[in-house]
Amino acid sequence: MIASPAAWILLLVVAVLFLAPAALLIALLVNQKTRWIGQTILGAIGLIAVLGALSLVGFQKVAVRDHAVEVQRSQLLRVQDELARDIAEAHSEDSHSDAAGAEIAATGERDLAQMRQRVQQLGTQLAELEHTPVPAATAIGYHVETNWRLVMATLVGAVVLVVLFMFVRAAPGLTLVGLGAVAVIGVALWFSARVAYQPVVQVVRLNGAASRPTEVDPEQIVLTEEDKTVAEADADAPDWVRNPPASGDHDPVYRRVVETEPFLSRDEATRDAERLAAEAAVERLSELVRSPLDAAQVGALGFDPSAWSQRLIKEQYTQEITTSVAPVWRSYALVEVGPDDLQLMKACWIQAQQSERVSTVAQGGLGVLGLVALALGLVKLDQSTGQRFTKRLLIGLPAAIIGLAAVLAVLA
Repeated sequence: MIASPAAWILLLVVAVLFLAPAALLIALLVNQKTRWIGQTILGAIGLIAVLGALSLVGFQKVAVRDHAVEVQRSQLLRVQDELARDIAEAHSEDSHSDAAGAEIAATGERDLAQMRQRVQQLGTQLAELEHTPVPAATAIGYHVETNWRLVMATLVGAVVLVVLFMFVRAAPGLTLVGLGAVAVIGVALWFSARVAYQPVVQVVRLNGAASRPTEVDPEQIVLTEEDKTVAEADADAPDWVRNPPASGDHDPVYRRVVETEPFLSRDEATRDAERLAAEAAVERLSELVRSPLDAAQVGALGFDPSAWSQRLIKEQYTQEITTSVAPVWRSYALVEVGPDDLQLMKACWIQAQQSERVSTVAQGGLGVLGLVALALGLVKLDQSTGQRFTKRLLIGLPAAIIGLAAVLAVLA
């Protein structure tokens, strides 16, 4: 395969941006007079890498905080709507005619007023968060506030390394040991930052569950024989509802009919049908890529189920059923996933897989380089000390570095 001119230009730019500074740094390290400059630059690079990891962790913690406030507000709004509906029903049924009913209504109205005040406070807090930029400095500051011991240990360690590089004879060995320690600590921080992303996914799932409409418990609905006959023999139901289409594994267009549970309103049934349509598309993608996925994971990769449901639903039908309790609605949706839809969904999945593999390789490579630097640094230190402390270096120094990395990872 012949690369395009744009690819060659991009390769040249990458070579100039990365190889030229690397060659300059190597030249500084080789020269005896300028070696301390190169060593100082290496120490600064390690410090920047650690601060970058701190910034990433800080960003994730800020995201968790913002999403937590949003979820709390969504849950309160839902409870507020339910409480307002209960109060309205109590007034409409004249349940407040007696003293007990009046007391219940008054208590509900007080609770509703307090809840509205809390929702307003959360809305103000969310507005402030949305209009507050979160640059890298803010994220680092947020992390410094919560993990100041880690930051102070990193800064002190960097200063000590720079001083040792400049004044101690065993500078080459200490340089490699320091870079190895920074690499190992960087891997630990990188991993902790990726773990910090998981609460964001959990909060997003919780947010989706909080905004989901409340379905009617089928056990609380008593259908009479006449109601069942009307529900099963709805003359207005389209043919695809009465005879759902079946799609094989080799069909170019995947068709599926999703059916909701009974809901007290038509809008709730429609929204739940859209949710089921998105889940059906994700299930189809999981079957093709042979990897378990869910809507939250795919949404985090750039696939928005709520937006895609509008594209995938070709037809929708909402049925009203009269029961002994109240009229309820059940919605049906015909989902069609064509080749173009699958291609776009596969692109999201492939991009996520590539990013995951690149991240894994980068972490593994950084860890290997750190271990190699530690080993070479120990050899250099052993040579510079005339091999008088070989056993102590082989046992004590690796143990100290591993312990320091573990402590910093826990503090992160």
